[in-house]
Amino acid sequence: MNCKSLSKMRQASLLLLLAFGTLQYGQAQFIEVSYGAGYAQQAFLDLQSGQQTVVGNTTWDLALSVAPGPDAGIFLNEAAGSEGAPLNLFYTDETDFGADIGEASLQGPIFNTEADWSNGAFNTLRDPEDPFDYGWGQYSTTSHSISGNRVFVLQLRDGRLRKIWIESLSNGVYTIRHANLDGSDEQVLEVDKAGFTNTSLAFVNISSNTIATNIPATSNWDLLFTRYITPLDDGEGNTLDYLVAGTLSAPGVEVAIANGVDPTAVQFADYAASLNPRADAIGYDWKTFDLGTFQWMVPQDRVYFVRRASGETWKLSFVDFEGASTGLAVLQAEPLGILSSTKVESSLGTALKAYPNPARDEVQILFDAASAGSASLTVWSIHGQRLMEVPVEVNSGLNALSLPVNGLPNGVYALRLSGASWQSAAARITIKR
Repeated sequence: MNCKSLSKMRQASLLLLLAFGTLQYGQAQFIEVSYGAGYAQQAFLDLQSGQQTVVGNTTWDLALSVAPGPDAGIFLNEAAGSEGAPLNLFYTDETDFGADIGEASLQGPIFNTEADWSNGAFNTLRDPEDPFDYGWGQYSTTSHSISGNRVFVLQLRDGRLRKIWIESLSNGVYTIRHANLDGSDEQVLEVDKAGFTNTSLAFVNISSNTIATNIPATSNWDLLFTRYITPLDDGEGNTLDYLVAGTLSAPGVEVAIANGVDPTAVQFADYAASLNPRADAIGYDWKTFDLGTFQWMVPQDRVYFVRRASGETWKLSFVDFEGASTGLAVLQAEPLGILSSTKVESSLGTALKAYPNPARDEVQILFDAASAGSASLTVWSIHGQRLMEVPVEVNSGLNALSLPVNGLPNGVYALRLSGASWQSAAARITIKR
């Protein structure tokens, strides 16, 4: 089906929906989201209300994780329009912000992984064997703060180069210093986590040295329609970094993909086990460009099940994409309500058992697995924010894990153990000191 016929169908469907008014559970609706002509903007979509917050690509430069606890992810805004220049982030071996930085010393560029909202471009250089290394700084177990230990260079959209140093994250406050490469025009920006109680991300604009105030809290959006950099095969065996138009999930949102299905008949229960918390679970490949017809096409046999941080599940399928001419994407969305995830939680034979509970500094986790394999143990806040992820090698039979939690403040947390060859198991713990 080509774009013109899809557009006609969309217009007719929207008129029909308007005639019937507000929809309830089990009824589909069409939602139009736009990247803007020439991909000039980003759109934050709240599935529950249907509300969208549209901002220009230049509204923010960095996103800082402000989730409680030791989370310290820092992300680069990789979006750029067809005519605009992107931000670029480079790293150096310099540890002294006061030193002059020469362009010849710049390495990179480096990008976000799009895996989650805990590890951004500034975290890519972290040592995976050192849990206290955040890529931009080192965590101290005595002061419980992170001190910056690397100078980065940010190339702004107008081509100017600014050296940037995440000086510290101390007592919940980020201190960011940036200046010209020779040290002139130094600016300081402080971001206090305590000021962001309903969100896990703070968006800042380095160009204006301000906190962006027109970005919705993560509790008010589920999907971000934006452009970002991702590594792709160029068809000749080489991996290149491409700027793509895609869809990213908010912190705490999980996505399951059903391929080769009848969208009207597919059931969430059959795909609940494959819910994926990766931010790029939907990603960019929900559409393809047909060189024969020179049009964007969307698969008609694919459905996305999106479970919001609140636990409500939605059934989504893309209907149309008009590309750079308008930037318009159309999806069909159906609210399914809060569905049981028993199938997801009980797949390892037994649920996770955690003790002591409440815990102080360390939690022992027991579970039984039918087969061996690689897995990851994640810790989530009750607000759906991923706070910690630890790789785990699972043995067949009874397994015991020790999880240090001394870096987490008092509160209630969810644990989830997920593996590629089996479904996940979960438990809830309380930390109280």
